[in-house]
Amino acid sequence: MQLTQVRDVPIPQDQVWAAITDARILQACIPGCDSLERVSAIQYNIHVVTRIGPLNATFNGEMRLENMHPPDSYTLVAIGKGGVAGVARGEAHLKLSPIEVDGQEGTRLSYTINAVVGGKLARLGSRLVDAVAMKMANHFFEKFILQITAARNKELDQQN
Repeated sequence: MQLTQVRDVPIPQDQVWAAITDARILQACIPGCDSLERVSAIQYNIHVVTRIGPLNATFNGEMRLENMHPPDSYTLVAIGKGGVAGVARGEAHLKLSPIEVDGQEGTRLSYTINAVVGGKLARLGSRLVDAVAMKMANHFFEKFILQITAARNKELDQQN
């Protein structure tokens, strides 16, 4: 499955970069993420519980930030083992670029996500798995943008 989208965020690029590399924010935005434990500056252990069609799946795995070019781009790589449900591997290539949003400094967030599954998950059919992956990606980025926009608005309110 491959998904490519673009989102415009009314937040300056350096602040979006700080948020998109912050483990607490990532954990809060990844659907079903129970824990995201930092192992190193670029590696995390991750635990996600989700439902894919008729399967409830619990994934334990690792997530890495690769090809980092602050504050412009990086690749997020996640590999999870879901026991009898199977395995999942995903890559998200993220690119940030400065834009103007409603007369303010903003960021264009472009991303391409590639996901591959194996085991019982693969037997569910690619359309179902693709739909769930797309739903999870959309949920992540919608929640991410809402969270950083709310934090920015709160910060601006406190300054005034």
